[in-house]
Amino acid sequence: MSAEINFVITGSEGFLSKNFIYFLSDTKFNFYKVSHKSFDEDIHNIKKLKLKNIILIHNAFLHPSILRNKNHDFFKNKSNELFYKIVEFITHNDIYSIFYPSSGSTKKFRDIDNNLFKPYADQKIYEKAQLNNLSKDLGFKIMVPIIYSSIGPFGKYNRNSSLSSIPYNAFLGNEINILDKTNNTYSITCIEDLVKLSIKALSDPISESNLVLDVGSEILNIKDFIDMNINIFGLDPNKVKFNFEDVALQNYFSDNSKYLELLKYYSIRNTKVSDYLTYLKKYFETL
Repeated sequence: MSAEINFVITGSEGFLSKNFIYFLSDTKFNFYKVSHKSFDEDIHNIKKLKLKNIILIHNAFLHPSILRNKNHDFFKNKSNELFYKIVEFITHNDIYSIFYPSSGSTKKFRDIDNNLFKPYADQKIYEKAQLNNLSKDLGFKIMVPIIYSSIGPFGKYNRNSSLSSIPYNAFLGNEINILDKTNNTYSITCIEDLVKLSIKALSDPISESNLVLDVGSEILNIKDFIDMNINIFGLDPNKVKFNFEDVALQNYFSDNSKYLELLKYYSIRNTKVSDYLTYLKKYFETL
């Protein structure tokens, strides 16, 4: 589009938003950060600017891990409180398009998504439906990538918290405790490819008005992913602890063909996971 674009990025201190900020820093686009710690103040200051053609990167949401320590009502109330603030911002500003990341948890393929993480999955489903309605009423575009697992720079890399934490812990030579009960298969996204695609698609006037897609750079089972980390980071295989049992597979992926087609359409190389791990090794060495 020819008019000036303004990106507004919520959750600016988070893993995904930091990757957006990194790439937007090398573009002609203006961008404004909304921190979790100063959310109301940042939103208020942005409103006063009366920006036009806003592309909202909405990454401010509660992580499902909170449900390990908080009850369902707490999670729902806090999530709704945050979401209603976003809705208020959307309805009173000139929104061109919105990036709203959803989760593979919404597909409820795994036991954990039907039990512990169910409030998180249900909240994502609810928010996506509300944003869809707003996009029809107010005429903005929306992009909803469904992310299963992702790896990339700027993460917190909490030990054994998720598949995304494995590369950094392998780099450090830490013991890695695999929580899955069997050799499940995951759709793994190299996060920088998704960010590049999103910036292009969200600012493209001829892109789909409602773009929902399952994302994933490569589909790998846990053992294959672990082997890659062992080979690339030189991790001692004895430091990987599997806790497999005789239970059914709970795979965590879906058809990523539309995502791969869009990468090709926008001339973005789909990075193989092994190549990306090699890149991350160099990144970790700078920390």
